[in-house]
Amino acid sequence: MSNVLYRLAVTFPPAALAVNQWGETVLDPEWVPDTFVPDDVIPKFYWPKTDRLYRSRSAATDRAKLLRYYGCTVTILRADPVWTPYRTLTPELHLLTAQACARTQP
Repeated sequence: MSNVLYRLAVTFPPAALAVNQWGETVLDPEWVPDTFVPDDVIPKFYWPKTDRLYRSRSAATDRAKLLRYYGCTVTILRADPVWTPYRTLTPELHLLTAQACARTQP
């Protein structure tokens, strides 16, 4: 299993953006790309999720292809995380921590 993670940097088409009542730029819920064809399985257009982490390059590439098909500009980002051991409390250290907390409470 690979330790590499992938995510997408997505720029949506300008036509798909709108300004909400607070002046923020958001995706226009009424906008539909020209390439979308409704069918029985997907009768209405919706944007695929873009905030996920992918454990394989192929999964990231598949999502990028779909977003590009809908008019987005997509860059696949790769991360090589450095994994560090998570410090767990030994029974002795847990007891000392509990005793220290008890001393600070009235």
